[in-house]
Amino acid sequence: MSWRSDPAGVGMTSSPATGVGEGERSPTPPVASFTMSPAEGESPLRVLLDASGSHDPDGEIVSYAWSFGGSGKVLYHVFESNIIPSSVVVTLTVTDDGGHTATCARSLVLY
Repeated sequence: MSWRSDPAGVGMTSSPATGVGEGERSPTPPVASFTMSPAEGESPLRVLLDASGSHDPDGEIVSYAWSFGGSGKVLYHVFESNIIPSSVVVTLTVTDDGGHTATCARSLVLY
């Protein structure tokens, strides 16, 4: 937050440091990024998904949605396939406080 003088001279009001006024949408979309560990292995495979690298340059991320139906910034998920070897695409969609979204996808190999 930054502080600025109230135009009416009554006191101080707060506003986001980005200069976006209250009630306005942030103009810059977020950046989606994640890591997965491990990125390959024997099915079924428990994988740590970490979207901590995602960010919003002029606000904050309010939701993390994963292609398999999960949500959250950091979570574990078990991937499995009856078709071996198999490549599974994992997609993350982040939404910021201005309603903008960004998506990132990575492939996971199961054998």
